[in-house]
Amino acid sequence: MPTLAKLSLHTLCLASLLYSCQGRSGIGEDENVASDSRANSTNQLSCSAPVPKLVYEQSWSSAREKCQTDITLTTSLTSSQLIGLGHLCTTWKGWVAAVMHIGFDIDAGSLLSALALWHADLEKVDACALDLAVYSSHSSDRRDAASVPVNALRNRALAMATTEMVLPLDVSHLVGSSLSVPEHNQQLLEIINGGAAIVIPAWEPTAGGEAGQQAATDAVLGTKARLTEAFQTGKMVSLEGKTAPIKQYATNLEHWLHSDAHYGVQYTKGYTPHVVVSKTLIPWFDERIQDSELGRQLHIELMQSAGLGFVVHPNGFLVKQAVMGQLLQPPSEAAQQADELVEAQARLEMAQKAYLPATYYAPCSNEHQSPADVNTVATQACSKRPDHGSKPGLSPLWGTQGELFSGGGRLRDWSRAGYGAGDRRIPSPAAFSDLVVDWNAVGDGLADDTQALKTAIEKSPQGSALYLPPGRFTITEMINITKSVTLRGAGPSQTTLYFPFSLADVYGNTPDSTTGYSQWAFRPGFINFIGSDPIGPETLLGHVVEGATKGQHQVALGGWVRGSPPLAGSWVRLTQSDPGVTEAVASAKVVGAGSQPNSLIQHLYGGWDVMSHDALPHVYAGELQGTQYAAQHLAQVVSLHDSVLTLDRALPFDICVKWNPEIHSIQATLKEAGIENLTIEFAEATYGGHFSESGYNALYMSAVHDCWVRDVQIINADYAVGLNGTHFCTLDGVGMYDSTPRGGGHHGIDISYGTDNLVTNFSIGKEFLHDVSIEWFTHGNVFANGAGTDLNLDHHRGAPFGNLFTSLQLGKGSRPFASSGAHGRGAHSGAGNTYWNLLSECCLARLSLDFGHSLIFAGALSTLPCSQGHLPQGLVFPANLHLAMQTWHAVQNNVSLSEVAADHAIGII
Repeated sequence: MPTLAKLSLHTLCLASLLYSCQGRSGIGEDENVASDSRANSTNQLSCSAPVPKLVYEQSWSSAREKCQTDITLTTSLTSSQLIGLGHLCTTWKGWVAAVMHIGFDIDAGSLLSALALWHADLEKVDACALDLAVYSSHSSDRRDAASVPVNALRNRALAMATTEMVLPLDVSHLVGSSLSVPEHNQQLLEIINGGAAIVIPAWEPTAGGEAGQQAATDAVLGTKARLTEAFQTGKMVSLEGKTAPIKQYATNLEHWLHSDAHYGVQYTKGYTPHVVVSKTLIPWFDERIQDSELGRQLHIELMQSAGLGFVVHPNGFLVKQAVMGQLLQPPSEAAQQADELVEAQARLEMAQKAYLPATYYAPCSNEHQSPADVNTVATQACSKRPDHGSKPGLSPLWGTQGELFSGGGRLRDWSRAGYGAGDRRIPSPAAFSDLVVDWNAVGDGLADDTQALKTAIEKSPQGSALYLPPGRFTITEMINITKSVTLRGAGPSQTTLYFPFSLADVYGNTPDSTTGYSQWAFRPGFINFIGSDPIGPETLLGHVVEGATKGQHQVALGGWVRGSPPLAGSWVRLTQSDPGVTEAVASAKVVGAGSQPNSLIQHLYGGWDVMSHDALPHVYAGELQGTQYAAQHLAQVVSLHDSVLTLDRALPFDICVKWNPEIHSIQATLKEAGIENLTIEFAEATYGGHFSESGYNALYMSAVHDCWVRDVQIINADYAVGLNGTHFCTLDGVGMYDSTPRGGGHHGIDISYGTDNLVTNFSIGKEFLHDVSIEWFTHGNVFANGAGTDLNLDHHRGAPFGNLFTSLQLGKGSRPFASSGAHGRGAHSGAGNTYWNLLSECCLARLSLDFGHSLIFAGALSTLPCSQGHLPQGLVFPANLHLAMQTWHAVQNNVSLSEVAADHAIGII
């Protein structure tokens, strides 16, 4: 029986054939794939470049039995890269579908004979199960025949795969053994059938040659722990971490090294991870593209455009080989220019949801196919939003592309959450100065750099950024920012703001005289963005004089209190106040709501009686009665005609004249400020306990609009991020961890009073008492693509309503809805909070009746079998409702997707 050493020798011999043989012995017949009889000539192309014409030479198939949970690696190669395929087959024990291209100067007869012997040997040993096909190019031009149509080859490999899960990758990569164990992949199959692409992190050895190849082999034959050790000892680095970091940036490899659970990540333009995808959902590569990397980039971009989410495998990984054979030559200048034309056309069509990659199987036509069609696994549109049927289910509230959605229905429109009302990407303002070069900060972790930072912020002009270079800057006082300035580090692993003391250490601690709670139990933080956003007589523009219902865009006005009415395009704030128990509203005409006292509060609770002590335990909302401006809605003016004001955003609640609906101008003093690309670290200290916190509080934003926290890691915090009265702010890529076990913390992310904030791509690697909190009338917020070790979604009372939790990895799932908040502030949850695709290890228990009313649960999946006492199991499409709504909004309003969806969360599941 052949040994692995012998197989490697076969491979090397095959490679040597390439350089000793010249001239073709003949040309095979035109391609004729048995499972697809369509020929290229039957499809007239209307593209800027044709798809390549390939000639089928020969193929071999493995006779091994396939399992439902097998993953097939699909790859393409040239005959000069056979050594790479040989290494792959000796380390990977699963299925491989490989397509080889041979050039016009290769002795095809000798090569095919050698391949036949090698494939027969593979079948006899513990190596990969290989399906291999060989093609050549059909062209009278030797230059065309010598080029490698890599994307056409990739599609042939996809068509050959017959398992439900596929992993397209370059033949230069080896795959960790954890992905080749079928019994470990059942959960993976369930996740990808829910509309997700599973990201497999990629690494490469620091050494070259045989030493590097041995390091790569050792890594993939070992465990994640061995890879981590190799990274820590400098033998392994992230793939292309220096030359092209954006390709893997969103994967967050530093987090992956310490993670033991799947976690969702955000797609950004240029992100090109290697992914495991359902064959029924994966699109084709565009064969008009000649550049290998551009082909992969468009392929991934098409996946996210079609609604697939991205979630990182906690144990799987790839390692690039150090010994690979001859690399592909870059495209010629003419080919690059042709690629640019195709790319421009593809991106335009993708934004219009009309992009169909040109392939041999459906070149530039309306024949909607995926690689699954070729082997009749399933029929799916190759580049349109996937129609999942019953696996996962389609929600009657949404459908496939929002055709069932209604602004007046149970779901609300969350497309406008986040910076720029969801229509603009977070900016990168120019750096005005450098904290070290211009303001003499030291950044050695010892010197106190507080004054340098405060002075630099004070001197920074509006709309600028302050650059914090690599270093560890010790800060010992609060930093309060009241103008449009961005604090920008060199990256979370390079720039650290270190706080050696707590707020109590610096400012003392005066506990509350009534409750005894610590002065620093909640807020502020050491870094505060403080604005003013007044609502009152000075901002009042006019009164709404007629009722309206949720979903409408028009309100009737009774004239203007002051000045001229707002112009089209200007932003206004619609407010309503609770009348309180003294208001005689029993006889009022109320549209779409009850007429009881406190009817606004009851409306925000879905019409639930929250004023009766006898209704249900812990739902009494007496403390909320009479709240002024309890309901707010910010929108742009479309038009004003005959006292009818038309707004661009649908009303998220009903309007009743007895709730004193008013239109106010927006006079927020702080916009366009942020903090990004750094770490905030506190001293290692034991958590003081609930309400006894000493104040290791990181970030606090109050009364600001269009601000952001981006790519910030927070370590050893009592209170990580607080948003109070903020609107259209984004937290993107915030991670919260402890350097050593400290016993927890109070709040991870807390949102109160504000509206339309976006929290995405977050990770909580510790257990706060309340990981994510919503409270005090906050609504319209989105929590997407988040993960935690045992993520807790705290509903802290005070009628938080109409918020979205989508595509979340809950980790253990032992406390997903454990909530707090003082009694007297109503039930934990207001109406309309929506939970869309939650993943957990444990089954999610049904909520108690006093938690909330008129809630929406759509999609939950655990790794354990669940009983009737738990939430129903099953995922729904789309994976990420927020992204789907953004796409829907962009299409409806002709908003550029390149400005919106490509830079936002894509969804996980």
